[in-house]
Amino acid sequence: MKTRIATLFAVIFSILIANGQESIKRIDTLIEKAVKINRFNGSVLVSKNGKIIFEKAYGYQDAEKHILNTPNTIYQIGLSSKD
Repeated sequence: MKTRIATLFAVIFSILIANGQESIKRIDTLIEKAVKINRFNGSVLVSKNGKIIFEKAYGYQDAEKHILNTPNTIYQIGLSSKD
């Protein structure tokens, strides 16, 4: 899991080196693909030079109640298994 997250961050970073608005669309597309195959559920914030350039939440904070994540969702972080 840690490897997947690190790879995702590396890809996002390389996309950001490219041009502005097109980069944001590519980041969103990449994360949407990960969400569709159940590989990502959470919030993303990307900043450049101290300015937020992308902020979006993906997936559910409570799937049973169909409550979507928001950029302000508070996540419980914990180790559930080792890779």
